[in-house]
Amino acid sequence: MFMASLEELVNSGLHKEFPEVFLEDALNLFQSASSFDNLTPCAKLFPNSIDGYHTSLLIFSKYSDKLLAVLSQLQSIQRTFELIQDVFEHSLPEERAYFQLAAIAAVFPTNIRTALKPFLKAYLLLELLDSEMSNPAYSPFEQPSSCSLQAHTAHLELGRSVFVANSRLSLKFLLRDLWLPFIKSTFYHRMADLISGVFTESFVQRLQEYLEFVVVKGWLRNIGVKPKSASAALLPNLLFETYYAVRRQELFSIMIEYPESHPSLLDLRLCFQNAKLLQDLIDELGHEVRTRLLHPGVHTDQILLGYGCLVRALRVIDPSSVAQDIICQPVAVCLRARDDAVHCIVDRLISPPDDAQQSSQAVGLQQELLLPTPLEVEPTDELREGDAHLFAHDPSGYVGVSSVPVDMDSEAGIPFSQATEELDWDRWMPDPIEARHHTGLWRRKIDLLSLLVGIYGSKKAFLLEYRNLLS
Repeated sequence: MFMASLEELVNSGLHKEFPEVFLEDALNLFQSASSFDNLTPCAKLFPNSIDGYHTSLLIFSKYSDKLLAVLSQLQSIQRTFELIQDVFEHSLPEERAYFQLAAIAAVFPTNIRTALKPFLKAYLLLELLDSEMSNPAYSPFEQPSSCSLQAHTAHLELGRSVFVANSRLSLKFLLRDLWLPFIKSTFYHRMADLISGVFTESFVQRLQEYLEFVVVKGWLRNIGVKPKSASAALLPNLLFETYYAVRRQELFSIMIEYPESHPSLLDLRLCFQNAKLLQDLIDELGHEVRTRLLHPGVHTDQILLGYGCLVRALRVIDPSSVAQDIICQPVAVCLRARDDAVHCIVDRLISPPDDAQQSSQAVGLQQELLLPTPLEVEPTDELREGDAHLFAHDPSGYVGVSSVPVDMDSEAGIPFSQATEELDWDRWMPDPIEARHHTGLWRRKIDLLSLLVGIYGSKKAFLLEYRNLLS
């Protein structure tokens, strides 16, 4: 019925004499049959503050009928376009391509495309869940309770018929700018549900397999994104930046729960090796240490426990010791200001531990005294002058090459020439750029006990307290 006006023009032959009129009538006809009048009010249902993942969950929990209506409308638009396109192919084939471009611009202006986004993201979530079910061995996530794939099979099938590749009016352009921000949002929130508060497991390898086999080779292929462009957009930093973003609010807890949190620390170490995140770690964790550990309500003994955990944990995630030097410096300043700090250090060494955590701390401290090679740390400004005569400056001048005594590595008993030959240069890495801003160009070798005692700048105070406790 709605094609009658176009057919009259074709039968009269005026469509060839006045192609502009014929094209205008075709566009008006297509636009009137493809109205989204009921779509605009739906945009108010989804506040801009809600991200794409939670918007999709909201649609499936409350507005799944509207999603079905939107997909049906898109399918109807494609069918109407095919009918009009048939007329062009038989009457004005040279105007066919122009009509397609004009039709898309007329039916999908900016406001309509904006209103469609929440529903298109819901379809993307269905495709993602389907890819997870097709590759269960590579998916560590559970299906959201509000979005069961079995309950929305009709939505998925209808969406696939709309976005099929061989459609004469391809609507894949509607997904072009949505898939990347959608997967970033979804990956973040689902990862947060999976790993938040769980520090005793490693997740990076499983998440890496998820991105490779489920997202790139499954989901993106199903929605028509080319694998090469997808890999370039997703990898390699999406995993590491997202993992760190989830763990960012838990950094202090992860450090304090060392060594139980060792698997999480290894995951974080991979993040820092593959993405430039060290400065943010220094800023965020440094703030957490100052606000949660360094205040009058925390007992000195607890600060010492936290200090030991911080040193060991930061050594795992940042072998350069730059983060350790910067983050732990305020702890050293706080301990110097406490009169009972030396007493607590000595008491912790000679007293039996009260619980498993303190036992682990004590054993760890005692074991470090027996290490054949002492711990490398950056000397603080207060200690640089007092102990500088014990260590030789590295003649190479390269940041990251540890200095050793001139004649002999006194801790390990290895001649300097032999120790230099045994350095693993294949695995050597320069210090991060933060090192030049916060530390010097040389390091000394020192164990954790010497680090604790050296906080006060005087070994005499430590020995005096130790003698008093033994008497």
